[in-house]
Amino acid sequence: MKQIKPGLRHQCANVGVGILIFLSICLCGLVAFQWVVQSRLREMVETEKAEGNKLRGERQDLENKSRRYSDEISNITELKAKLEEERKVTLTSLRQTTNDLIRLRMEFNYATNVLSQISNALVQANTNLLIQNKNITDLAAQTKKAMEDRNEIAVKFNEKAKQYGDLVTNYNAVVQQFEDFQKQVKEMMDKQNKKDDK
Repeated sequence: MKQIKPGLRHQCANVGVGILIFLSICLCGLVAFQWVVQSRLREMVETEKAEGNKLRGERQDLENKSRRYSDEISNITELKAKLEEERKVTLTSLRQTTNDLIRLRMEFNYATNVLSQISNALVQANTNLLIQNKNITDLAAQTKKAMEDRNEIAVKFNEKAKQYGDLVTNYNAVVQQFEDFQKQVKEMMDKQNKKDDK
């Protein structure tokens, strides 16, 4: 039987111990590396959860704003329809008043012609002249009243037109806000989709 030299056995043991120490160090390094990776992954998951919750909150907020803007647009549309209806009624009344004014002018012109004829026959028809003067006074009062009514309607129409212009301006501002809001929502959704794709 061959005997192993004590120095060679000692060297083999040292090599074996060195290999074990090296493997232990490698295993410790692997455990530390795995621990770091798991910690980072845990942090990334928590960050993703927080961002997801934040985005869900922002999305809910944006949906609430969208509903409010939709309600405001509906109200503005209803107001616009009411103002349009009032404008139509005002225009109809104004047309009627204008027609009445034309009729009264025609009557006034007719009365003026009659007055001219009566003036030519003043000496012979003094009694008729007094009657015609009374008719002219009545017509003048009617004309004055018609003019006052027309002016009042014109003032109301101008007020309604100004209100309509203000309403249109407000409506356009709300529409612009709504479009800006939609752009923001789309940008946020695009960002979310890009993050989800990653």
